[in-house]
Amino acid sequence: VTVTDNNGCVNQQVVGVAMVNNSTISASASPVFGVNPLPVNFAAAGTGGINNYFWSFGDQGATAPGQNSSYTYANAGTYTVVVAGWN
Repeated sequence: VTVTDNNGCVNQQVVGVAMVNNSTISASASPVFGVNPLPVNFAAAGTGGINNYFWSFGDQGATAPGQNSSYTYANAGTYTVVVAGWN
């Protein structure tokens, strides 16, 4: 922020601007268990203007863009899947 008074004196100050993000993403997977190799379909829906999605399938760095995606798990296990979204 730069401020100039009536006498021409100038002062500058760096200020932080906070933003409240109320966006949410809901996601689903189908099927949620089975025998490998297991193809799984993923779907996401976002609020608050989210229209870009990126999936991380929790399997050795496997990732993909898109609101809906699919991935085939070759090995048995428990995987943490993460979907990120932005506008």
